[in-house]
Amino acid sequence: MIKKIITTKSFELAILVEGDENAERLAILCPGRLDTKDYANFHVHMASLAKKGFLAIVFDPPGTWESPGGIELFTTTNYIQSVHELIEYFGNKPTLLVGHSRGAAVSFFVANENLNVIGVVGLLPNLGAPTPPDQKSREKGYKISNRDLPPGTSKTIEQKVFNLPMSYFEDGEKYNPASAAKSLTKPKMILYGNKDEFMTSEEAEKICSEIPEPKFVKELNSTHDYRYYSEVIQEVDGLIGKFVEEYLNG
Repeated sequence: MIKKIITTKSFELAILVEGDENAERLAILCPGRLDTKDYANFHVHMASLAKKGFLAIVFDPPGTWESPGGIELFTTTNYIQSVHELIEYFGNKPTLLVGHSRGAAVSFFVANENLNVIGVVGLLPNLGAPTPPDQKSREKGYKISNRDLPPGTSKTIEQKVFNLPMSYFEDGEKYNPASAAKSLTKPKMILYGNKDEFMTSEEAEKICSEIPEPKFVKELNSTHDYRYYSEVIQEVDGLIGKFVEEYLNG
């Protein structure tokens, strides 16, 4: 696994790369809101996808963690644009997008717009607008958000702290992830959690029932941050492999 910073048309992005750079297919893994490329679940999935012949990458979205620039760069618009630019940077190869939470929502938007995307894996996707900030955060002009330090397999006492500006939430209101998922006709897999704090199983089932084929949908015994559970990481990894074999290799 190689770590480096690359420059796309609009951004400097910190990425991890695994697999043959001459591989015919690309897999881009997209972290959830303010999560990092260095969480263990992404490393597991990257290794498996590289073994399946993908050039696999995961990155810190613009302005977060090791990607240069201020936190004001982190918006849904810029996140979407960064994925488009990564696809172009790596040669516009047939691309699988694997996103968790907000990264899954971003993947749906990109897949609808980019002809190079051949499939999407949505892991406990966030299918609504960003959770609105409280009044105190609005008055301050930013929302304090804490994230576990890598490898992220348990809650950490020390936390990475972000002062997420209101522009993130204002920008996010322009996007409807559920609508993007429902309009996506490319192969897709959606895994939702029966203990997800942000979306009930009933809500997920209703949305998934309205998403067109081809699709693979399954409930996980997990909270939103499935990276806390090694057995769920392994289950998800196996399901990603099954999706690739049945929907992309057929």
